[in-house]
Amino acid sequence: MRNSRGALFLLAIPACVTVFVTPGTSFEPVNLIKFSTLLLMSFAVFGFSWPSFRVQVKKIDPAITISVIVFLLALITVVIVTPAPHTQQLFGTWGRYLGFFNYLALVLLFLVAQVLSSAALIKKLLITISAVAITQIAYSLVQISKADFVQWDNPNGWVLGTFGNPDFLSAFLGIACIASMPYFLTLKSLSQKFALGIAECSLLFAVIKSHAIQGLVMITLGIAIYLYFFLNSKVKKRWASSYLVSALVIAFTGIAGTLQIGPMQKFLYKDSVTFRGDYWRAAIAMGKQHPIFGVGLDSYGDHFRTSRDAIVISRRGADLLSNSAHNLLLDLFACGGLVLLLSYLLLTGVVFIAGVKTMRRTPEVDWKFLAIFTAWICYQAQTIISINMASLSVWGWILAGLIVGYERVVRDGEVKSSGRSATHGKAAKFPAVPVAIASVIGLMIAIPPFMRDAEFRSALVVDKTADIAKAAMTWPEDSYRMSSAASALTKANHAAQGIEVARAAVKFNPRRFEAWQVISVNPLSSHSERDGALVKMKELDPLNSELK
Repeated sequence: MRNSRGALFLLAIPACVTVFVTPGTSFEPVNLIKFSTLLLMSFAVFGFSWPSFRVQVKKIDPAITISVIVFLLALITVVIVTPAPHTQQLFGTWGRYLGFFNYLALVLLFLVAQVLSSAALIKKLLITISAVAITQIAYSLVQISKADFVQWDNPNGWVLGTFGNPDFLSAFLGIACIASMPYFLTLKSLSQKFALGIAECSLLFAVIKSHAIQGLVMITLGIAIYLYFFLNSKVKKRWASSYLVSALVIAFTGIAGTLQIGPMQKFLYKDSVTFRGDYWRAAIAMGKQHPIFGVGLDSYGDHFRTSRDAIVISRRGADLLSNSAHNLLLDLFACGGLVLLLSYLLLTGVVFIAGVKTMRRTPEVDWKFLAIFTAWICYQAQTIISINMASLSVWGWILAGLIVGYERVVRDGEVKSSGRSATHGKAAKFPAVPVAIASVIGLMIAIPPFMRDAEFRSALVVDKTADIAKAAMTWPEDSYRMSSAASALTKANHAAQGIEVARAAVKFNPRRFEAWQVISVNPLSSHSERDGALVKMKELDPLNSELK
């Protein structure tokens, strides 16, 4: 059955994106392979689901179609209009990879999940996210016990899982915990409930040991939502209303506490909140300076030095850098202006409305649907305080697709008692041509950045000068890789190759501060070149008093 196979293919994508890392192969060991995997598999599954998509497209809510088209047009417009390097806007910057192709892949997954959505698929998704969470818990316990078999660059000994960052690991485990909770209400076997309870406790332990608050915030938010629906359906609605008011008061008090306001600040405030405020102010400044189309997709880092204020430098020094606002909405505003931000908010609003409509149409609480709706809300909450990385966004966009797709299923009365949609389960031939075409396109986009990065790492390991320069300057170019190569070559007394790469780097991206820095110190730079580089560095970092 094509839809059954397509569903399994779809569910394999977030699992692979979450788990895959390449610490011994690529220069960037975590997010690049996730980006490449996301691209390749999203195109392939779209080709696989193309016959179903053609049949179902007429049933898709026009609001969904319009919002997706508007979002894609906004992305394309930003790439065309803004002066940031097109290659960077398409593939994203090193370590983040949040360019056009990233969002295109997420949109494809959103569309496929929408077409395949059913009660059965929702159940399988909940099982999948729980299974992936178990792998993360197991690996986290290995890291906690100091027995990690992977040689990470992790001097602080953080618990990272396969996310490369404790915040991302904590957020994912928190979302997974919330997604799996409804099983307590559906499992009849005491032994199964006990096993799930052990898994939940282990998950909570891993969240705590990550020393990141995001997971606890997700769990608290999810429980609060579940409790409201439990009171509304099982007790008295009056109690649910009172609880909702109380919960909102507590939530606002908690938010104020994290912002160092009110009585809860000594329990909830962390220095990282202040640091995020520094990034947020810079993003707002970028958005104000470029309000319509922003500075270019994934180009926050190119403008951070220019847009940061004196408070940042006085608090953390002139060397502080960031290539993300650590807030998805502000990232979209800074990089894509109001055009991209409003289009994303439109799409998000349509998904939320679809979730609310589905909850209202079901006479009793559908706990499995509520699980994915709540998990999606938690994901959205997480994006307000963190970076929108592929290992998390892949889950969020698939959840969004399942929500809007299931709204159609419920609206059209296609839900059967077996938990399958009436439109699913029809036998069909394997769609070889669409899969082949889509997979080739995915390969052509996904493989080049990974190959260049792997070649660059290999050249650094063997210290082969010519290969370092070649890997740095070969398409698809990357500002970070080019400036890093220029710096490494210059420091290794290969000044000729270093200045060559540095010049190519500033030609590719005139806002790359580190490349100008190499030109200013390279012994083969002319006096006029050095003077020009210093002028450019002062222009890019106007508040840096160390530039003289």
